[in-house]
Amino acid sequence: MGKFRFVRLADGVRRTTACKARVADALLVGIVSVTLSVAPGRARALPPGPPAGSICMPPGNYPVADRADLVLRSPLCFSPPARVAQGGKATLGRSVKRDSFSGTAVGGYTYGEAVHYCLERHMRLPSTDELKALVGYANGPEHPHGGYAIVASKDDERYPGGVYGWGGQLAYWSSTFGGSRFHHVVWLTDGRGGPYHDSHRAYVSCVK
Repeated sequence: MGKFRFVRLADGVRRTTACKARVADALLVGIVSVTLSVAPGRARALPPGPPAGSICMPPGNYPVADRADLVLRSPLCFSPPARVAQGGKATLGRSVKRDSFSGTAVGGYTYGEAVHYCLERHMRLPSTDELKALVGYANGPEHPHGGYAIVASKDDERYPGGVYGWGGQLAYWSSTFGGSRFHHVVWLTDGRGGPYHDSHRAYVSCVK
């Protein structure tokens, strides 16, 4: 009889514990539901927009020299190149120089550093086709083969047509594979490009 009463008591404890657990789960669901209804912005935080000074290409077809057109089904934004901090050093101490087109200090990155730089900003390196299409888009139909719109600043008599002042003394890294330890770079003056050793330094524009 004592054993039977003990078993019944144990069953009652388990049922009470299970009931309390169900109540706690219900309370938790209710709290989360109220939080979402009161502060929906926190639950669905919008991703950050493109950095200031970006060049954004709207959806459409963009010609690429010797290739099929680049088709964009959504906007594609290119961030301005990595600048430098005080003391002449880029983030993490990368060496830089003052660009001959824009007069600004722009960071020179190895390929691995460039990939890391973009990933830190939840972006990626552009492909060669994307960079070449950007050259034609930024310079307009009157300069289909390139110009100074991207690399030079406005009102610089040395480089007519300058707009964005990104700099173009070095080429820009792309994500396009160019062989073992090589990836392609593209010059944003005329869209020329080719394979470049991953250990060399080039400018970085990320896309999103």
